[in-house]
Formats: sequence, structure tokens, C-alpha cells
Amino acid sequence: MKPLKIAALGFAAVLAVASLALAFGVPAGFLTTRVQDQIESRTGYRLRIDGATKLAFRPSPTVTLERISLLDGSGSASATGFAAESVRVSLSLASLLSGRPGITEVAIVKPVLRAPLLRQRESRAGGAAAPHRDEGAAATPAFTVDRLVIEDGTVVMSNARDRVEMRIDRIGLTASLTADEGRLEAHAYAGDQPVRLQASARSPVAGFEGSNVPVDFSFEAPGLLEGALTGASDVRFAGSILRINGITGKIGDSKLNGWASLDFSSKLLVKGDFDVQRLELMAAPPTGSTASGPGGRAQSPASQPWSTQQVRLAGLNYMDADVQFSAAELRVGTFRFAPIAVQITLADGLLRAALSRSGLYGGQVEGTASVDVSGGAPMHAFRIDLKDARALQLLSDVAGFEALDGRLQAKFDVRASGESEREVMSSLSGSVDARIQDGQILGINVPKMIRTLTARTLMGWQESRTESTDLSDFSASFRLEDGRATTSNLRLLGPLVRVNGSGTIDLAAKTLQFKLDPKLVASLEGQGGAADPLGFGVPVNVEGSWSDPRIYPDVAGILSDPDGAYAKLNALGQGLFGKGQGGGLDALMQGLGTILGPRNEGRDDRRPPADAKPSDRPDANGSVGDFLRDLFRR
Repeated sequence: MKPLKIAALGFAAVLAVASLALAFGVPAGFLTTRVQDQIESRTGYRLRIDGATKLAFRPSPTVTLERISLLDGSGSASATGFAAESVRVSLSLASLLSGRPGITEVAIVKPVLRAPLLRQRESRAGGAAAPHRDEGAAATPAFTVDRLVIEDGTVVMSNARDRVEMRIDRIGLTASLTADEGRLEAHAYAGDQPVRLQASARSPVAGFEGSNVPVDFSFEAPGLLEGALTGASDVRFAGSILRINGITGKIGDSKLNGWASLDFSSKLLVKGDFDVQRLELMAAPPTGSTASGPGGRAQSPASQPWSTQQVRLAGLNYMDADVQFSAAELRVGTFRFAPIAVQITLADGLLRAALSRSGLYGGQVEGTASVDVSGGAPMHAFRIDLKDARALQLLSDVAGFEALDGRLQAKFDVRASGESEREVMSSLSGSVDARIQDGQILGINVPKMIRTLTARTLMGWQESRTESTDLSDFSASFRLEDGRATTSNLRLLGPLVRVNGSGTIDLAAKTLQFKLDPKLVASLEGQGGAADPLGFGVPVNVEGSWSDPRIYPDVAGILSDPDGAYAKLNALGQGLFGKGQGGGLDALMQGLGTILGPRNEGRDDRRPPADAKPSDRPDANGSVGDFLRDLFRR
């Protein structure tokens, strides 16, 4: 509350000078000096006027003060201060004759209010003594003000020790202060974010102290909120605490209710409880989202590097909070929670969010997420338990990976540090256990890939929008260290297919290196026991970028002399299915021959929609029959 009191003090000092000058008609310079002395003796602050003082009586008594500032007792600018390019005060002539000046308008041009950012809450006891102020006298001046206008104002909040500064610029404000219905209209920029506030009170603004005042309001932040926040509440100042009770309103078309309080006594403390039907927070697109590849083609999200743009979080050190929030639906950029219930606490630079009874991408999620900025570089931690979420949407939004769909269950216990996406992904450590069931590998025909691998190395995933492979179960446990995720138990099960593997994913570079052991089995049950597995003669290596890896059998010299390596492989009798492949093939074909009907050449090969259920996909005579024909045809 101190910065507001300093601003009010400077405002009162200017009004005192103007009122006395107009009331008594004395030379402005003489009066200014006397008022400066009075203000300094009573408050410890000194009013300085570096420009001219102009008096006019038409059309109404008006005084204009140029280049004013409010300084501490040493006569120098302090962390808390007030300055303005000019102040124009207009008075009612009738009020001057009555002995109680009535100011019709105060217009302040380019004011600058400086306020300190505090890392710790201050106690009234102990500490350095502040200059003596008669706050009661400043709070109840012997004059009234009808209208206040601020043009191109600025609020600068800073902490010199931490070299942190935050600003609110281009402030424009018009307020009616003594009318039966007080009104306020304001607009400003917080960084690059424009904001606009309109409020009307059912009593004069001067009546806010100590009593509940009904207020109607409208708040807009077009770069942050989808739609305006409108509503009504009871507002009351109680000392240094602003209480906003009984909030009812809407954000766009969604209903909102709750309450809030703001304590300005030292370090800002915010408390509140809000419930909203639907809230959409807009997020800026990541840096590089429009990057193009060779030939001007747009790159996929998985092929683009992580953003290096820093997100400044140091401001979390200068506010404390305890807020509960719930919503039937919350969208943050592409992320969708439905519903969500979260308890948010912020104290001493540690922000913690605890999720409960929340839904994410069609599944259930609970856990905690925290950011600690008290020690400099932000430290992030996540402990999340996710059940039955849609893998396609989640992996696409998180990592730009659009090749897997199904029911995802995962447990995350990870930590990281940094201020940008790349810094965070490069420092990840912890563990991740993930499992996807009853889904698909999208855009990839696994049988065709296996057949092609018998003759040549593959570059990329051989993607096609019209093809996919059913997936019964996919699971892996990863250990994370310095942005690298390592697993030794990757396991994939599908109709006729089993894959075991191990390897590493470099999350920062978006590359992978895996060794896989694919097998065919004479069973249509994806999660059933493997009968007479037919293994690939040698393991398969997958390495390179997420979006365009190199896939080849693990044979010595295959990359330097692929033709010779494949010839050697076939000469050794390993082939596609290892030694004795003829018997294995015969057994497999005999076991499955009963389900292979005539090939339907006219069927639709297009990929099922992302939300299709397993029962909606092609039947065995289509998918399994085509699987085997693709696999074994010459």
C-alpha cells in the first residue's frame, strides 16, 4: 500500500499548492516554497518543481505546474517516488469563496510512479525507520476532487539488488471521484499485453474505505483472455487490504464466481477462490513454428528445434499467493483440461500447483507441478499420474509427435532447470513409465517396412497418410539424465507382431538411437502369448531425428557397403525370419489360412479417424489378410 500512499501524498501536495495559490492570489513562487517546507516537515518527503507555475482564471481558475517530483528527505530520487511532466488543476470559483476548495478536474500528464519490489514481507517492528508521515492528514485533505485524468502514465516496479524491473506503460485513466456513482475507465500495457478496465461504483469512490461498495466491472486482455471478464462484486478497503467479495459474472459466455483479496501492506499477497464454467487462455505460438524445410515446405513440429526464447519468471519472487481454481473446462493454448481443480500457492519464489479431480485429453490426471525461482535459474519439478488419456493429442501438443494413438497411462517424476524450452529439455532428469493400449501406429505400414528392410536401408519412417498399423500394447520405462531418456524394456505387441528393444532418446536434440528385435507370431491376439515366434535374423537399428530416422539391419558394414552386407546376410541363411524360415512360414500360413478370404481390392485404405474405436477399424479379413499379403509377397 505504500506506493499508493506516496502517490496520494504527491497528489495532495500538488493540490495544496494549487488551492492556496488560487484561493489567496499570492505569487506562485512564494507559495510553492512555503508549501514545500510544510510537506517536508510533516512527511519527510520534498516536493520539487523544476518547471514554471502558471495561473489562469478563465474559463475557470486553473493552475499548471510543470516538471514536478516528490523526493525523499535527502533530496534525491528513491525507489519509491512520484514525478510528472505537468499537472493541471481546475477549481470552482464558488468553492473558493466558501473557504473549502472544490477541484473540478486534475489532469496529470506523463506521471511516473516508482515502487519497490520486495522479496520478503516486512514487519512493522524493527528495521530501518521510515520518514515520519502524518498519514491521516494526507488521507483526508481539506478539498474534494470531481474528476481525475491521467495521460500516458507509467508505473515502474524494481528491485535494485536483483536488477529486476517491471513496468506498466501507456496508462490512460479517467475517473469520477465524488459523483453519486463513481466511474473509472483505464487502459495500459503490461509489457506487450494491452489491458482495459471499466468500473462503476454505486457510491462515490471516497466511500470505499471501511464499507462494502457494490461495483460493476469489465476487464479485457485480448492477448491473454478469450473474451471480456464482466461482472459485479462488493469492494472494500480495510486498511492496506482490498477485499473483492461476491464476484459474479462471465468470461465471454462462461459463468464465473468467487472472491479475492489483495494485501498491499508490504510484499503483495493475493488470496482467492474462483470457479468458472469455461476459460480459454491464449498462448503465443512457439518460436520457429512457421519454419520451412527444403523447397519451402513447412517442417513438422517434431523436426523443429526447441525454442531458445527465454520466459522471465523472476517476478514470482515479489508476490505471494494462495488461490484455488476450478473449471468445467480450461484451455491453455492447445492444452485442454476438462474438468480441472487446482490449488496454487506462491511463497518466497516457489510456485506450486496441486491438481486433483482433473481431466486431461479424455483421461484423468493428478499430481503436482512446481517452479522455484528463489535461487536464480528456475527449477522445475513434476510428479504426474496420468490415466487413459488420448496419446495422439497429448504427444502432438507436447512434442509434435503424431505417430501414436491409443489409451495412454503414464507416471512422470521429472526435474529440470532453465528459462527456455531448450534449456528445460536439455536438463531433464528423473523417470517416466508409459504404456499405450488399443491404438494405432499412424502413417506407417509396419509389414511393408519389414519387407523392404530385407533388401535395403530405409531413410525415414516411410510415412503415408493412407496407411497405419494396429497396436495392442506399447510400454517402456525411461530413466532421464541431462535431457537423455534411456530404456531397456521397450515392448510392442500387435496382431502377428512382437517387438522388444532398448535405446536412448535425446530430448534436447530430438534424436533417437534404438536397437529393436522384431518378431512375427502365429497369433492374432496382440496381448496373447507368442506361439512359435519367427524372429528377424538380426536386430534392427533405428537412429537419427525423430521425424526422419535411418532404419537398417544391424549388420557390420551395411552402411558403407549395403549391397555386400545384404548379400552376406542372405548367404548365411538368416534372411528375413532367421534360420529355418521355411518351416516357420508354412506353420504361420497354415495357422492363419482359415481367416484369409479373397483380397478386397476396392476397400477404403484411408486411415481411420483419430477418435475411432478398435471395433470401428477394418476386420481380420481386411487388415490381417492385407498384413500378411504385404509381408510375404515377392
